[in-house]
Amino acid sequence: MKDFLLKLWKNEEGAETVEYIVIVAVLLIVAGAVYFGTGGLQGGLTTALGQITTFLGSISIPAP
Repeated sequence: MKDFLLKLWKNEEGAETVEYIVIVAVLLIVAGAVYFGTGGLQGGLTTALGQITTFLGSISIPAP
């Protein structure tokens, strides 16, 4: 596996492939941390959506 990655790294096209793999891996780690994290961004989004729902539920539209 190490030899395969080194071969890709030395090849220009392989280096680009490795870069894309690293970018996708970082994005997946961040997405997992947000999704499975306790509090933080997930808690903030839940609170914001709850407030929006409450606000929209309190709007009364007069009948025509």
